[in-house]
Amino acid sequence: MMKRPVLLAAAAATTLVLTTPPARAQSAEPQLDSRPDDASAPRPNKRGSFFGELTAGGVYGKIMGIPEYGGAVGAGIGLASDRFSLKLALDYEQGRTEHGLSTRWGGVGPSVGLVFDRLRLALGAEIAYFGLTRISNGQILDSFGVGAFALGSFDFMRFEDRKALFVQVRAKDDTTRLWGVSFSLGLRL
Repeated sequence: MMKRPVLLAAAAATTLVLTTPPARAQSAEPQLDSRPDDASAPRPNKRGSFFGELTAGGVYGKIMGIPEYGGAVGAGIGLASDRFSLKLALDYEQGRTEHGLSTRWGGVGPSVGLVFDRLRLALGAEIAYFGLTRISNGQILDSFGVGAFALGSFDFMRFEDRKALFVQVRAKDDTTRLWGVSFSLGLRL
């Protein structure tokens, strides 16, 4: 009869020993942060954080089959977590057709994207403006429309938090012109 309480006490003591972490010796030195010093290491962020972006680059497009080349600039603000992003962007492009006609294009709209560490992929919609200057009298032919775009970016240099230098490719199609592709260098703050 006495064996049963002894066995229970031995099982409880074994369980306590196996589940209790070993005691650590206290040292006079301060404990260092275990995070790596590498700024490119992903930072865990369960909550979203606000960001701003600036981009500049070149654009190629076709207006009713006529090639157009030019420059592109953009600015955006948004909210991002480790997996998702939501952004409102304003983009402006100015260029020339192969026949010498001056063009300008602007768009504003939201995008929703996925974040895969350094890679970001997004889809969005926008309200767009397109203007074409006639050579004969300098009159501007313009139109407004709606469109859609897809973009991808890659952070090639990261700083603290989510700040980074990145390259971006943006393809769009809207009712003001058939399509366009821009390649940009950007800064995320």
